[in-house]
Amino acid sequence: MKKFLNKIKEISEMKNGKAILFFGFYFIFFLILILFLKFSEKNPLSSAEKYEKGNKGYIFYMNKILDKNFKYVFTISLDGIKYTYVGQKNDNKELFNYNGKEYYRSENDFFRNDNIWLKTENPFIFKEFLDISIISKIIEKSSYESKTSFENGKQSYNLLISSNTLNKLLNNVDSDFLEEPNKINISTLEDKNVNNIEFNLDSYCYLNNLCKNSLVIKLEYFDFGGISEIVSPIN
Repeated sequence: MKKFLNKIKEISEMKNGKAILFFGFYFIFFLILILFLKFSEKNPLSSAEKYEKGNKGYIFYMNKILDKNFKYVFTISLDGIKYTYVGQKNDNKELFNYNGKEYYRSENDFFRNDNIWLKTENPFIFKEFLDISIISKIIEKSSYESKTSFENGKQSYNLLISSNTLNKLLNNVDSDFLEEPNKINISTLEDKNVNNIEFNLDSYCYLNNLCKNSLVIKLEYFDFGGISEIVSPIN
């Protein structure tokens, strides 16, 4: 330290020494500042496992949904008419009930029980909002609005996303609507894992002529890890 101070003194006594010290100080200062900002900045997350936005306490996890082992109730309300899917999922297999019928899903193949199991079309409407991989991208593109914390450790997050962003993400369409943003509510368990997602998509639905007034999609997940096996009913 003493040698360093003596060196500083020598430079200050040189011609233009004070100017050299002045600019040298600010060069080192800004270099340290740039390095600090670079290495302290959080990298963008490429998966849906964890979301952490800024310093607003916006932290939750999707791990339990991504594990693909749970029971679910998906309710889609389109202009006041409800479509409800109640089922269970284990990896890429599902058993669920919809509109009084029993369905089985294996990968992308769907079967309906009409006394015998027959292959059928995908019965899910607005299926892009039920696919967790797409939901993850929607959430990543959304902006934070507010959060509510409860005494039991559960939390509720409110997010916003424009119809223009949804159109680009889902349909690769560049739209330029002047609109009220769509709303997303995300609820978590005590461990910050998501167990409920609700989309209020009135704007997106109306502007794209998919409904007359309203579209609300509510996704409820529970009994995580509780599905030991789904046996195929197809012979």
